Amino acid sequence: WKYKYGGRSRRHFGKKHDIIFRYTRTNKFIFNERDVRIPHEPASLEMNFRHIDEDGRRYRKGTWKSGKEYRYYADEGRTCDDVWEINSIHASDKKESLGYPTQKPLKLLDRIIKASSNEGDVVFDPFCGCATTLEAAHKLGRNWIGIDIAIHAIKRVAKVRLRERLGLIENQHFIIKGIPYNYEGAHDLWRRDPYQFQQWCVEEVNGFVTNKRSADGGIDGRIYFEMNNVKKLQNMILEVKGGASVPVAHLRALIGALEISDAKMAGLIVMEDLGSRKRRNFQNEMDAAGAIEINGDSYPRVQMLTVAEILNGARFKMPNVRGRTDAGYSNILLPEA
Repeated sequence: WKYKYGGRSRRHFGKKHDIIFRYTRTNKFIFNERDVRIPHEPASLEMNFRHIDEDGRRYRKGTWKSGKEYRYYADEGRTCDDVWEINSIHASDKKESLGYPTQKPLKLLDRIIKASSNEGDVVFDPFCGCATTLEAAHKLGRNWIGIDIAIHAIKRVAKVRLRERLGLIENQHFIIKGIPYNYEGAHDLWRRDPYQFQQWCVEEVNGFVTNKRSADGGIDGRIYFEMNNVKKLQNMILEVKGGASVPVAHLRALIGALEISDAKMAGLIVMEDLGSRKRRNFQNEMDAAGAIEINGDSYPRVQMLTVAEILNGARFKMPNVRGRTDAGYSNILLPEA
């Protein structure tokens, strides 16, 4: 069967739920049912909690087998069942939303961690994304470990979640492994995963990574900026080379890609310093590509940076970079401003 909804034909009801799977290694595991409590329904309060104590708290009476009376207080809530009504995260929820596409509510992870661990335990999230799990674990007095393949997400975790939201200090309260902070770290990342090295380089210069992977050549990323009186964001194309020896042919190919693209500028990032003679040859090629005037200022159309220069704070000479949101997670930027 099908029905009309909002002018479109639908063949199913709207999907408004996720399924949570729980796995345990053995039959001996932690389940803190009483630590996870939810408020009683208003109708239940009126029907079952008719007594009020001297402090104004609602309760109902019960009797032990011994005949001794006890009290259930309404404000202590009730244990929950396997249907959890927790609202999802929306971009408009500025208090919690970090712009991560699969972000889960903090309330959800709070409930899961309470039920399945005790204070002082270690909570491990191997796909931590924007680190909702880590924040929930920290607030509940648990130790935590988080892993994610996206370097930029890890950097945002350190800034937004750990420093700004939790007040933690790197190397004092937590450590981050796998993100280069020096040349040796960058070289090790390139050796282990060239694609992650490319992503790290592009994001270090405030660029957006190209989603499509290719074995070699092509464009590894773009940096976006504004031009006066032009609605569409303009861009600089980026190419990253991590090898020990980069021939000038790579630079010429990048210049050729610039000529046939919609980009205004091009940037080359190399791992190793080229040496004085090769750098002069590269500089001659870049000078021959000319300059471009943007918003009243002149910029070289083609530029180059080494990893060491980037680590020392150098960036491509260009107008103010635009397009990265406050959350900064998205690698996709629409071309329209």
